Amino acid sequence: LITMDMPTRFPVAERPAAYAHRRGQIEAYFDRTAVQAWARLLQVAPTLLSTVEAELKQAGLPPTQWYDALAALEREPQQSLTPGEIEQQLLLTQCTTSRLIDRLVAEGHALRVVNPDDRRRQSVHLSPAGKALIARMWPVYAGAIKRHVGQKLAPDDAQVLIRILEKLA
Repeated sequence: LITMDMPTRFPVAERPAAYAHRRGQIEAYFDRTAVQAWARLLQVAPTLLSTVEAELKQAGLPPTQWYDALAALEREPQQSLTPGEIEQQLLLTQCTTSRLIDRLVAEGHALRVVNPDDRRRQSVHLSPAGKALIARMWPVYAGAIKRHVGQKLAPDDAQVLIRILEKLA
C-alpha cells in the first residue's frame, strides 16, 4: 500500500526508512484518507479485472477488451466506429487500439473498411462472428461480475459506489 511518507512509485506495505524525513512534506500536500482511497482503487480494479479475465480464459474466451470493443461497435446505429472513436470509448492508447483492431479483424470478429474517398480514413464494423462472440462472452462476463462484485456488495452499497466513482470521473 502507498503510505504517507513515501512517493507513490513505492507501492509497498513497508515504509522505507529513507523517506521517513519526508513525512511532514507529504502530509502537507495530501489528505491521508484520499491517498488511502487512491491506493485501494489502484489495488482493487486490477485485481477484479484479473479475476474476470481468468474466468473468461478458463471458458476459452478472449479478454474483456475484445468484448468491450465489440460491444462498443454493437451499440452504434451502423455498428461501426473509427479507430479513434474506439480508442476514446475504451480509454486505450493508439498502439493498443491498433493491435486490438488487428486481432479482431484477423479472427473475423470485425471488418476494417477503408473510405473510398480518402484511403487514410477507415472504419471498423462488427461482423456476424463478432456479434456471436458477444453473445457467447456475456453470460461468462456477467456471471463473473455478479460473483465478484454483485454478491459482495448490497444493492445500496453498489449505488453508493457508483455515485462516488461518478464524482471522480
